[in-house]
Amino acid sequence: MFVGHSLEEIRVRSLQNIVSKLDHGVICDSDLVQEKHLHIRLLEWFNFPSCVLHDKVLALILRLSKVKYKKN
Repeated sequence: MFVGHSLEEIRVRSLQNIVSKLDHGVICDSDLVQEKHLHIRLLEWFNFPSCVLHDKVLALILRLSKVKYKKN
């Protein structure tokens, strides 16, 4: 996942891709909860000089925080 990429355009497209896949049921929330690096990258989003789409990032963080995680 390129959510932590240094180029803003790549970060934005990656975020939009993830949100679109969630909205259309291609992936589910429980799949993303298991991606530990995604959580880190979403939080690091706010460390970049140009912080665009912060509302979408916060909404995704909130959405993923509501998922009940089960270890296999």
